[in-house]
Amino acid sequence: MLFLPFLLLGNTKHKTKWAMSADSAFPSALHALPGLRRGSSREARSVLVLDGASCPPFRYYTRLHPERARLRRQLAHFEPHCSRDFDGLVRRLRGALTGADSRAFALVSRARGIAEIQSLPEDLEIDAQQSFGKEDQLLVRVKRRQLL
Repeated sequence: MLFLPFLLLGNTKHKTKWAMSADSAFPSALHALPGLRRGSSREARSVLVLDGASCPPFRYYTRLHPERARLRRQLAHFEPHCSRDFDGLVRRLRGALTGADSRAFALVSRARGIAEIQSLPEDLEIDAQQSFGKEDQLLVRVKRRQLL
């Protein structure tokens, strides 16, 4: 009974959503993380902060999706944290930025969250970003701003 859907539908139907929804760009954002991290951090693991809208799909793709093992290998150098609101996201980013060369990452999926992350407090700055889908997800690399 457990394998019946796979036998009837095949094992590739999960890649495209059907009825009344668009394809998700979320997996593309996750696959881009290692490339955005490359050359930016000397730490063994980098903090990845997800907004409230990004946490459920992150859990799905890293725990239940058929390609979760490959994705987990790609994300092995990230320490994910879910944030309920923008203030919590900023607190987590600040806590992760321990030195001048430190970088932290945030993945936001709500239009409001995307607008908020673009206007970080003055002690933080985005030094790289990439949007996915029809700007449904925004992935940013954040560092401490050098204040004079």
